[in-house]
Amino acid sequence: MTTDLASRPPELARYDVVLTRTYDATREDVFDAWSNEERLLRWFGPDSYPAVSFELDFRPGGRFELCMRGPNGEEARSKGEYLEIVEPERIVLTTWIEHEGEVVFEVLQTITFVDLGGRTELTMQHRVTRNDGFPGAEGAQVGWEQTLARLGAYLAG
Repeated sequence: MTTDLASRPPELARYDVVLTRTYDATREDVFDAWSNEERLLRWFGPDSYPAVSFELDFRPGGRFELCMRGPNGEEARSKGEYLEIVEPERIVLTTWIEHEGEVVFEVLQTITFVDLGGRTELTMQHRVTRNDGFPGAEGAQVGWEQTLARLGAYLAG
């Protein structure tokens, strides 16, 4: 998988997303929400495409598979690998989408967790490293905004 941002074509930057949110939860709780299959299923995905299955091997070099389901039953599947995990500070991963066995879209993501004394500032960087005509690339900004809002609602309990 491609993880070198310097070598990517410059036109891919238009699909990048960087979002920062502050949650009324400890850094350990926010980090844990990203590292546990059961918790991920409670909040991950945009409003109209929530996660319905999440299998992960949460360790550097570990892989994951995600399935989200849309309002008409259509499924969106992706796979990925955890590149770096520094608990409870940072998660770096690559995510890709395949079509007929070929990678058509790939993203390098970095999620950081900053302790604000009982609150947590989360920054999510979504950097596209490959896009071979994947139509979902256009909706990443809205999808991540909704996903992080759902995380906030989950953490608020």
